[in-house]
Amino acid sequence: MSRLPPVPDSELSAFFRERVELDRAEGRDTSLNAVLAHRSDFFERYFSFFYPAHEEGVLDTRIKEVARLQIARHNACQACLNARYATAQEQGLTEQHIAQLDLPEAERELDDRERLAVEYADRLAFDHQRIDQTFVDQLQEVFSPAEILELGMMIGQYIGFGRLLVAMGIDVHSQEVFASGDFREDQQDALAS
Repeated sequence: MSRLPPVPDSELSAFFRERVELDRAEGRDTSLNAVLAHRSDFFERYFSFFYPAHEEGVLDTRIKEVARLQIARHNACQACLNARYATAQEQGLTEQHIAQLDLPEAERELDDRERLAVEYADRLAFDHQRIDQTFVDQLQEVFSPAEILELGMMIGQYIGFGRLLVAMGIDVHSQEVFASGDFREDQQDALAS
C-alpha cells in the first residue's frame, strides 16, 4: 500500500493521466504513476532520460536488463521484477534466461558479459568499494570503457529508483509480468512535447 497519497485523477498531468489510464486498462495498480505524478514535471524529465538510456546506447539492452533484474531481486521491487522491456526481448532475453538469476551463481548459464554485468550489479548494490582494478580489468576483457560507464550509471538508476518505489510502498504495480518501456520514437515525441 502506498505510503504517499495518489494525485487525484482530475489533477493528473496529461503524461500521467495516460499512464494511469493504461494501468487501469491493463489491470495494474495505479499507485505507482499516480504517486509519481506529485512531481510530474520532474518524472517526465527523468523518464525522458531513463527509457532511452535503458533501451538504447552503446550497450545491448539485454545486458542492461539482466543487471536491472538482478537489482530488482535485491531491492525486492515487485514492479521492477515484473517489468519486461521489448528491446531486451527482441535481443533474445527470455523468461527461461531470466530464471537463471534465481539459481545459485555456480549453476547459472550466463555468458561472460551477462555474468559480469550481474556481478557488477551485485558489487555496486552491496559493496562498491570491492570494485578494484582487478575487477575493472575483468570487465574490460568483455566490455569497452564506454559500456562499463553506461552499465554502471544504469545500475545506479536501477538501485535508487527501485529502492524509492519500495520505500514509498508503490512497488506493487503488477502481480504479473507486463510489457514496459518499448520506448520508441512515438514515446520520445510524447515526452518531448
